[in-house]
Amino acid sequence: MATFLKTALVLIICLILADLIGAILCLLFGIAPWRGSGALLPFAIWFVLGAIGGVVAMTGAGDWIAGDDQREWSARPEARRIAGQVTLSSALVLVASSILFYVVIWDGAARVGYFVPDSMPHTLTFFGAAIAAMTSAWAMLRPAPAEGAAL
Repeated sequence: MATFLKTALVLIICLILADLIGAILCLLFGIAPWRGSGALLPFAIWFVLGAIGGVVAMTGAGDWIAGDDQREWSARPEARRIAGQVTLSSALVLVASSILFYVVIWDGAARVGYFVPDSMPHTLTFFGAAIAAMTSAWAMLRPAPAEGAAL
């Protein structure tokens, strides 16, 4: 339970910060007189910020869960297990958040807009990118080889 709560706290903080940055960027690109900023630009902004937020959340939550040690948590033998717990806990938080937003904010229909969580397509892009980045990091995570071991 402590792993889930630590992951949820770190994930929510990271995604709120990414959401604030995304809102500012979407606002700037929405009022700027630049040509060529079409409907895909907000999706790109939310995708990139979701991926960055997911990786930062995994790093922060993994470090907090692993506890104090001189080594980086991702180099430990139990790093893959920790990353799996963080990813699965994050998936639960994001699915629960999506259901909550569906019932409370979206009313079962997509609204027009570029902001998370007001816009269902942009929010799902943001959440999907976060969990995809975390899953990719989990899949690529390998413990460091033992000292003196052949590569």
